[in-house]
Amino acid sequence: MYGFNSSFDVVEENTGYLPVEDHINAIQILATDKMVMTEAGFVEIFVNNEAQTPVYYDNMMVVMSSGSVSEVNAYYPFGKRIPLLSTPASLDNLSNKYLYNEKEIQTELDLNWHDFGARMLNGERWFVPDPLAEMVYSWSPYVYCANNPIKFIDIEGKIWKPSPAVEDSYAYSLVMGTTEGQNIQKQFTTGNMKNHIFETYSYPRIRGTGGMSVGFSKNGKFEPIENVTGNDIKNLQLWFKVNISDFSLDDVDGAEIFGHEAFIHQEQLINASQKILSNSNLTNKMKAEALQYIQNLMDFRKNGILSTFQGQFDHAKFIKGEKSTYNQYISQLLKGLSNKERAELMRGIESYFNSLFIEGNEYVIRYTGKEAQDLLRELQKLFQ
Repeated sequence: MYGFNSSFDVVEENTGYLPVEDHINAIQILATDKMVMTEAGFVEIFVNNEAQTPVYYDNMMVVMSSGSVSEVNAYYPFGKRIPLLSTPASLDNLSNKYLYNEKEIQTELDLNWHDFGARMLNGERWFVPDPLAEMVYSWSPYVYCANNPIKFIDIEGKIWKPSPAVEDSYAYSLVMGTTEGQNIQKQFTTGNMKNHIFETYSYPRIRGTGGMSVGFSKNGKFEPIENVTGNDIKNLQLWFKVNISDFSLDDVDGAEIFGHEAFIHQEQLINASQKILSNSNLTNKMKAEALQYIQNLMDFRKNGILSTFQGQFDHAKFIKGEKSTYNQYISQLLKGLSNKERAELMRGIESYFNSLFIEGNEYVIRYTGKEAQDLLRELQKLFQ
């Protein structure tokens, strides 16, 4: 017998076999006392003869018996139970305390709150702010799952995480189907950056948008790289983020966004930071200042005005065909796509390519040759 989940993956706990005894013309009952199904799925039951002599199976029946239903819970998206669709167990004799989002209900003092770790959920209301609210300042500090609990889940009552995760999306499967996608993953798992973090995650933005950021881990939280000091270098764990709009996770658009952010923008930052940290001639203070300089290239600030110079310089090199890893990535990506997806991908790249000129991206228009190198040298002087 094989047990499968809803994705047709084998569930080991629900898979096994029972041997038929060597009794001719005798009815044999092959049964298991109890089999717990922890998720929806399928069961395949069959008989198989591995002996050298013919065996005939007559009057074969498969019988399943079910126990009584002790509890049914249905919820509105934000966590309030739907009374007409629910058969809750008595709170006085509650054997299963892990209910909405599999969080434990606290019945002391008749509170009936769900414990999310960082904060409690009272029915469908949070009465304390999100402890990571500063990371998503555009939302209310009391917000839950970006006001979209159908698409997102909240593991610890903190910042939301995508559901399904990026790693389970079609776009990410396309990424991991390329050599370049696998290489960047290996670099952060078994390679020379294995002590650092490379994270791809979705965020609630319109289709076709993405972004990236560089920081380091401090007290388990993401800290922008411009805040790094010499004291942080000894146990430094760099943190590279790639953002993909959640609306792009189900198509080839999301795979292109990953390649754009990872190979047009972040690749040189990863390589530069690696060289800085491995340079034994630099003191920890000097290494910290050099890493801050990476951020200054990303977000060049002059007289309080933010100018994403490095990103635009990257775009200029992209137009000139100098981003070789990205070009190789797209070539590999195209091989695994249908004709329709290939056309969609190339239309998207061509449209973006043209928009850099038509919409007046001054860095790309002005700095696609020697002028770009001259400007970079001028910028470097400012930070000497």
